[in-house]
Amino acid sequence: MKENIIAEGAKKSNRVNDVLAWKMALKVHDVLALLGQRCPGTHHLGIKNTLEANEFLMTYLPKYNRRFKKEAASEANLHRSAPHSRELDRILCIKEERTVKNDFTISHNSTLYQIEQATRANKVMVEERLDGTLHITYKGQDLGYRIITTKPAKVTTESPLLQQERKAWIPPADHPWRKNPKPKRRNREQPITVP
Repeated sequence: MKENIIAEGAKKSNRVNDVLAWKMALKVHDVLALLGQRCPGTHHLGIKNTLEANEFLMTYLPKYNRRFKKEAASEANLHRSAPHSRELDRILCIKEERTVKNDFTISHNSTLYQIEQATRANKVMVEERLDGTLHITYKGQDLGYRIITTKPAKVTTESPLLQQERKAWIPPADHPWRKNPKPKRRNREQPITVP
């Protein structure tokens, strides 16, 4: 049932409102699930879409509220004011953390991005907004970037030490390795003298 409500809500919305449609569909499903727990007979009503759910809620919620409502402890309105649209765009987006490489590049969705501002960040946040734009941020600040279309070729310089052939080292004639490594054996017949 949840999938039907979500699918119908998503069909009726465009890309910008997809998040709101999903949220609305989930709220309807959550209310129906709660009603099903509190009032066991409500799950047999055969509600299949959002319109039927809204019609049912318009008739049932007043009865439900009369039965379960409680007076507020305080008359003060504790709701926060709605955030600015720029903040909403930042909140309602897909966020992924990316590691900044030594050359100030990051990879996201198989695309390389060059961060154009000098930053000490090891990790940045990539935000895909609902309007399709991409923002790279560090501690809430937008960073300038550009797309790298061709991957730069690696410059490999071989060390001159590795290019030279190593000659085998031969120890000189008076080196300890050239001396006889075996100690002289004493004869078994000779007694050991203790000083």
